[in-house]
Amino acid sequence: MRVGRERVQFELDACDLIQWEQKVPHLRNANGGDLFLYPGFLLYRAAREAFSVIDFHEVRCTGSAVRFEEQEGVPGDSKVIGQTWAKANKDGSRDKRFTNNFQIPIALYASWTLKSETGLWEEFQFSSPERLQKFMDAWNAFVRSFAAAGN
Repeated sequence: MRVGRERVQFELDACDLIQWEQKVPHLRNANGGDLFLYPGFLLYRAAREAFSVIDFHEVRCTGSAVRFEEQEGVPGDSKVIGQTWAKANKDGSRDKRFTNNFQIPIALYASWTLKSETGLWEEFQFSSPERLQKFMDAWNAFVRSFAAAGN
């Protein structure tokens, strides 16, 4: 199975729907709406006139390690945790029937998922599990800094 990937950017930016002098984290999305992280809420912008405002307390974030057979080059901040062959036998050994068989690095990446009861479901891959952990720690501290509704 071939996995399609597109590089996305996380940057500080402003959304034209909200007039505010501060720039906020903007997570550009290759396959869906962009996400803007405002204090206390997330703005999901699917199209010019299609958007959702979601309270941070409604968003569940999870992270997990992902093993990935990297055929496009391993990013500098990633760890290679093993090797496999482009053509492998069932036991993982090199299939000698192929003369141009080459090794492929297995990199340790991280997956970050955002879900809400209202239908948000986005997933991003990070080349460094350590950087994702730092990001999630900051995210959780940020969300905790806002009292839950009704408190």
